[in-house]
Amino acid sequence: MQVFIYIRLFLSIASFFFAGYIAIYFLLLSKKQILFNDAGRTTPDYGPGSCNAGYRQAAPFSHALFIFFLSFFTGIFIVSNLLMLLSLLKIKFSFLIALVFTAVCFLGFCIIIIYEKIHNKAAVYFREAKEDPAAKTALILTAVTWFFIALCFAAVLFFTFLFPIRFWDAISCWSLKGRAFFIDGSITGFYTEHSYGFAHLSYPLYIPLSQTWIYIWLGYADERLVKILFPLFYLSLIFILYYCFNKKFTKLLSSAFVLMLCGLPVAMDHGYLEYTNLIFAVTVFIAVYFFYLYIQQGMHIFKYGKANGLKPLFTSALFFTILSQVRTEGVLFMIIFFIANTVYGLKKYIDVIKTPGRIYAESSRSNPESKGFIQAENYPQGKEGKYNLKTAPSCFIYSILIPPFFSIILALPWQAIKRILGLNVASTEWTNLFLSLGQNSQEGYAIQAFDFAHASGAMVSQLFYSAYDSARAFLGSSYGIIWAVLLILAIAYIKKMFSGPNWVFPIFIIPGFIALFISLGLIPEFAWSTERYVLHLLPLTYFWILYNLPLFKKEQ
Repeated sequence: MQVFIYIRLFLSIASFFFAGYIAIYFLLLSKKQILFNDAGRTTPDYGPGSCNAGYRQAAPFSHALFIFFLSFFTGIFIVSNLLMLLSLLKIKFSFLIALVFTAVCFLGFCIIIIYEKIHNKAAVYFREAKEDPAAKTALILTAVTWFFIALCFAAVLFFTFLFPIRFWDAISCWSLKGRAFFIDGSITGFYTEHSYGFAHLSYPLYIPLSQTWIYIWLGYADERLVKILFPLFYLSLIFILYYCFNKKFTKLLSSAFVLMLCGLPVAMDHGYLEYTNLIFAVTVFIAVYFFYLYIQQGMHIFKYGKANGLKPLFTSALFFTILSQVRTEGVLFMIIFFIANTVYGLKKYIDVIKTPGRIYAESSRSNPESKGFIQAENYPQGKEGKYNLKTAPSCFIYSILIPPFFSIILALPWQAIKRILGLNVASTEWTNLFLSLGQNSQEGYAIQAFDFAHASGAMVSQLFYSAYDSARAFLGSSYGIIWAVLLILAIAYIKKMFSGPNWVFPIFIIPGFIALFISLGLIPEFAWSTERYVLHLLPLTYFWILYNLPLFKKEQ
């Protein structure tokens, strides 16, 4: 009987992958390949440094895991939207619906695999960069590094199943909703038939509905088995970071970078804590990463045509939308994304119209390997061999208009739920703050001042001393010296950090820290959870700084 339960648990997780893979396939893997090169090709690929010669190809296994976790996150989002739509249509959740939905997704997955086997269009093969034959020591050290990474994951798994869901915020904000939705067979009853004001009713439902989906598959609410989600989020951090680093660095160096981050107590603690902070951190990294790839390609997107060239941008928009469904703070990052993309698109539109020759020259200098090849094949051409100004600028117009439209459509179910149920836009703390500010203003009382000293103290003490541990986790949620080291490295190589397309990272990181600082100054009780909010920006900052250090020779 227990084996049968584990099988159903496995199928519930697999259903997330099957649902998400179809979307990821059409976004990244179908038709002309822009994310992964065909075996043996040496043309730039969509990976860090893809506009530069001499960068590594990712190994097949790391590529497969990268796609798996992209599909996994996307699948949870699709399933959560499905459950919201069922609630809006007043259709009760049932195992039959879950089974039929999964069967359809699995069928679509099989069709894609068969289609690709026949037509061989999607590039799923890689030519791995050769290691130095004499560097057997490096291979041994790599194996040792992964042994320690495996120990970290084993510790996370141990703590995951040691207890059921037991942390207050995990219960009140997330798991209570997931359990209630399963019992009621709908979302709306939790808000209309009960009084759960303490449960932060305005919080998005990405995590609660993923738990509900697992309960539907299991047939009962098991608050121990449902926690398998959180080690998977931790595992996604490991393999996604490794994949990105390995596009430029050796296996040993990439593995070492992964171990240094994933071995931090705060990362391991949030690998089993039933909070949204780690999945938020991973999702914001994925979203910004794909936007970075889009910006990095620049004019090279034209060689793939309008639709294919913009796929990394659409993938970024998808994950920024997912981010807004994980935590409300994701809306801030999504707005920054829309603004940055609009400014970039308008600038490129003007550049292409006015000085196409200069754009070609800049692209050739940034990628010497592509000289001649780009002009002959990549760019839209007119009868005289020049840019087709009716086609090229439209790519950037599409890039400006489609992402916000795409995100709005994807977010409609949750916005409809909030509108119908009359849920607040902001969280309880922010709603109370806005109400008090408005009331004090109307009655002539002094508006609460921003507590600069408190915000500064909380930020500095957390970043450099790991002063807070709101969950009282097993490992203490410490950051060690990581933030101090990153700050020193960023200052030492400040020009490198902002060169080329690297500006993409700080336009999200800096506003993220500013927003946290403002929150701590206006709502002092947030300071108790500072270590959780800082985690949101750790993987993104970590990758941005370490990836751009000019300390290591690129592997050829």
